[in-house]
Amino acid sequence: MTLGTTRSPDLVEKIKSSKTIWLTTHPQADGDGLACQAAMAATLRTLGKTAKIINFEPPGTKYKFLFEHATGKRLTVAVFDADLDPAPPDLIMLFDTNDFRLISPMADWAASRGVPIAILDHHRGHLPENAMAWTDTEAASSGEVLLSFIEALGIALTPAIATPLYAS
Repeated sequence: MTLGTTRSPDLVEKIKSSKTIWLTTHPQADGDGLACQAAMAATLRTLGKTAKIINFEPPGTKYKFLFEHATGKRLTVAVFDADLDPAPPDLIMLFDTNDFRLISPMADWAASRGVPIAILDHHRGHLPENAMAWTDTEAASSGEVLLSFIEALGIALTPAIATPLYAS
């Protein structure tokens, strides 16, 4: 399916029914994907969920503030290693890309364990078949797309959520 504006109601329900959610973005992550991770971690914390930020390398020095100060709580960024065979989450949320090839080690690992990957993105492209997605190719950033998703969850913005969104 070609991307445009996609609002999967299944994604809202999946968040509500999940306990552990991984948050990831593309390799060589930029401020948009990283800020979305920090904002979503704060959002999930308000819902009583366990959020784990798992990327393919540590964030660049200029983005560390997102994980050290922006949400009011120090956030750990783990580096994905399929060989460690971590316990599967209920859901993986992918920010700022819709291309599973960019996250192929994690996407392959998730597929072999039946873990769904949800996409929150603003780029043009194609959604994988049966993907849960929240997209808007007219949005200026993935942070803008995430804001609409947070509103759909019925969560009020707090400084811990809004500060990283501002950086996206």
